Amino acid sequence: MFLEIAGNGLFLSLNYERYISDNLSFRVGWGNDIFRSTYIPLLFNYTFEKHWELGIGIVTYNFYNYTRLTAKIFASKESGVLITSVVGYKKIFNWFLLKVSLTPFYNPNDSIFQLYGGLSLGYAF
Repeated sequence: MFLEIAGNGLFLSLNYERYISDNLSFRVGWGNDIFRSTYIPLLFNYTFEKHWELGIGIVTYNFYNYTRLTAKIFASKESGVLITSVVGYKKIFNWFLLKVSLTPFYNPNDSIFQLYGGLSLGYAF
């Protein structure tokens, strides 16, 4: 379980990641920001032996205050789905989880691509 600043949750998200096998995991999250919008990242990640991870998935978004929308990646839509991925470094120190990642987004409706990044801190159990 971890908090992510920026990244796949776009602003701040709470995430749960569960390993399906030794290297493959599924992640679900819930993000929100001060502009009253909701983001839900859903990803499959593969973690390599040296702590590198690759993942792919989607992020759904919904804006409750559409007038404050400014990022081009949303293509002037109040709600929708973005395709996302993650390339990052994940390290677990006893129970403490640290992740640093690049998180590109692609909007298939308007063919818009944007690169984000994220920092995650959490609890591994």
